[in-house]
Amino acid sequence: MRLIFVLMFVTLSSFFQNEKYYVTFVKGTVKLQRNRSPVKIGDALGPTDQLIFVGKDAKVSCISPGKGRFDLSAGSAKTTPDGEALATLKNALIPAPGSYHLSTRALGSTEYDPKSYFRCAETGDRICLVTDEPLAITSDYKRDNQNFFFLQYAINGKTLARKVKQNASGITFTDDLFPEGIPSKAMLCYQSISAGRPVSSIVAEFQPAMVSKSTLKQELEVIAHNSGLSDQKILKQELAAHVYANYGKIGSEVLTTIYP
Repeated sequence: MRLIFVLMFVTLSSFFQNEKYYVTFVKGTVKLQRNRSPVKIGDALGPTDQLIFVGKDAKVSCISPGKGRFDLSAGSAKTTPDGEALATLKNALIPAPGSYHLSTRALGSTEYDPKSYFRCAETGDRICLVTDEPLAITSDYKRDNQNFFFLQYAINGKTLARKVKQNASGITFTDDLFPEGIPSKAMLCYQSISAGRPVSSIVAEFQPAMVSKSTLKQELEVIAHNSGLSDQKILKQELAAHVYANYGKIGSEVLTTIYP
């Protein structure tokens, strides 16, 4: 009986040692305690690994094959005598949210209506803006030198307005829209010409969250390669849930351009 118990213990210990959690998202600075190196997308962590969270907003998302997606944040860490926020992976994992209504274009349309696209109750109006990736906008909004979209927001005590890049394909969000950092709120506005005079209107108010196409693609590839899912429809739901949870709303067709 004792031999059987020892064998079971060794088998279980080996199982937990081999268990891996692959990093899919990092917010702020998070370090691996054993070597003080920053945690990066694609890193494989073990259940006994300890993480140091630098700043109260620091966060890590990860995926375990067969178990799903998880989050770890500074809120679940304990303060050490040295003042560091430290958490052991297996003790701080929280299942990541996984159910969102993925936004799609209207039936038969190849464009999005910005009034509805830049609103989302599920994310508190957080919208994922993929840098330099055109967002197809309905032709109801004329786009030329006198008719255009712009962002208005307040940051560091200043109110700024920045014209959004546009062409026949739609509108594109670039890094130079937010030279002083990403604001907590922004208004998507539209200027048009009425009776020969410029008229501006607010289309939507939202929380912008910017990410580069290369970074987002890397995150989605880590999920796809380590999810254990063979059903492509379910996999796409997992990919969308990751974006919604960590960045905000994204259109189904936009997601497909990032990870076909």
